[in-house]
Amino acid sequence: MGTEQAERRYWPALDGLRAVAVLLVIAYHGERSLAPRGGAIGVTMFFTLSGFLITTLLLRERAKSGRIRLGRFYWRRALRLLPALVTLVGVACAYAWLTGNQEQTLSAAIGVLLYVGNWLRTLHDTEGLGLLEHTWSLSVEEQFYLVWPLAVLAAAALVSKARQAEAVLVLAVGGSLASLLWRLQLWDADQPRWSASRLYNGTDAVADQLLVGAALAAALAIWDRRHPPAATGELPVREGGTFFGFVGSVAAPLALAYVVFVARVHPGGDSLANDRRYLEWGSLTFALAAAVVVLGCVRAGDRWLPRLLSLPPLVAIGKVSYGLYLWHFPVILVVDEQLPDASDLVRGGTVVVATAVTTLLSWFLVERPFLALKDGPRTSAPAPPRQPAVPTRP
Repeated sequence: MGTEQAERRYWPALDGLRAVAVLLVIAYHGERSLAPRGGAIGVTMFFTLSGFLITTLLLRERAKSGRIRLGRFYWRRALRLLPALVTLVGVACAYAWLTGNQEQTLSAAIGVLLYVGNWLRTLHDTEGLGLLEHTWSLSVEEQFYLVWPLAVLAAAALVSKARQAEAVLVLAVGGSLASLLWRLQLWDADQPRWSASRLYNGTDAVADQLLVGAALAAALAIWDRRHPPAATGELPVREGGTFFGFVGSVAAPLALAYVVFVARVHPGGDSLANDRRYLEWGSLTFALAAAVVVLGCVRAGDRWLPRLLSLPPLVAIGKVSYGLYLWHFPVILVVDEQLPDASDLVRGGTVVVATAVTTLLSWFLVERPFLALKDGPRTSAPAPPRQPAVPTRP
């Protein structure tokens, strides 16, 4: 790993990883046979990446200033997430009202905007949000964003400044185990459909997927503290060079191959029994695999997998992945509804064009202007060369 990778404020490979995740989700929604497990696995990858990035930001702010400005944190999250979501909900509700279809969309709109869509889905056995069905995962993330900074502050307050990352690591690992054990208790053999919905949508039942990423962020914070910049300003990467090299060259590629391969595997057989195995144990294995890939992306940038994920097309998709995730699902439903007799080629082409157009409109007209407010005014002065990296695109 080169020192420039450790000091980088933005890792393109993580946008490439976002692209892989969102493409798995789109494949699942667009043509389920392409990726029968792609939706669930893609969302798990997003969860783990979000846990990593948010925790990294929180720990860096705490280490630098001795505090976490919660108001600023929540304001930045709102600027990043809410404008595009409000736009989507408005357009979806307008379509539902004008066509008289998708009544579920109208009844679910307020819950989606309040970020409780995942619990509404639990009440309706994984359905009930209409054109907004896919926004359940955004509800889970927003609930995590609301609670996790408070948990980090509480953990940090219990220990000395030198041990705050260790406290967060213990909290993240302990929380992951608690979520797993709780999930194992939730399954009701007499109500398998409800159980599957509860385990898939409940924030408490999927918390480990986010906390695995948080644990990785805390572990890397501990590593960076124990291996600080040398007097020359260079990071002592040799101590971890062999390990990070192995991760980037072997472990991360195998982990990514694992999640992509399993995404392509059809459940087969008794789907409920298969879902139980996935929901109880499988999701955690995908979160761990995603964490390994993240580690390879941020600490082994000169290896082939981070270079592959940093290819411009993947990075470009990753940059607009939020809008792409928001718009692809309602576009698919509307096209299927409006063109029921069209050929697969016509419907598929219409979905691709309409999704691309709505995603780009969302990016340029909604997301980018609010991102400019979130990031504040830019200056031409370079960042101090010895400051550790902070990922800027959670």
